[in-house]
Amino acid sequence: MATAKLLQQTQIPADIVLTDYHTQVLSNLEHNVQENFPTTDESASSASVTVEPLDWLEVHNEVLQGALDLEQPKYDLMLLADVIYAPEHALWIRSSIEALLRKPSSDDNAIESASRAHIIMAVRGTGKFEGLHKTVEDAFMPRVRLDKRSNVGRNDEQEYLWFEVGWTM
Repeated sequence: MATAKLLQQTQIPADIVLTDYHTQVLSNLEHNVQENFPTTDESASSASVTVEPLDWLEVHNEVLQGALDLEQPKYDLMLLADVIYAPEHALWIRSSIEALLRKPSSDDNAIESASRAHIIMAVRGTGKFEGLHKTVEDAFMPRVRLDKRSNVGRNDEQEYLWFEVGWTM
């Protein structure tokens, strides 16, 4: 949502889709979009913000079965933050990125125009999320390790991993 607001304030045209699986989170997202992007806002035309449900397992199964909806929208940029809560999520997210990230066309010769997905996740050394970062490292190559800052995030977070994912040409 912060990215959507930044794009709106800088008058950069964009179609932003905020997703989640859980009904309560989707309701909260809808409320926050209505509060932060009122339809009467003059700058609303620069950034369109919508909320949609997304089930990674459903997309993953469609990828495995070769049953992807070819009419499904493709995205130039995907931002995923703190999305790994179970070991299988990394593979589901990988499939979702494969299905939803726009593939380069023959006209896309500049690396700057290439579509990308960015995943940031906390590395936790204790508790029920301990070791989950390894499942993401198996599915994606780590791009950057970010040190934890004092008084930022949860106490069980040791560091952060940032993965940049895109298509090779």
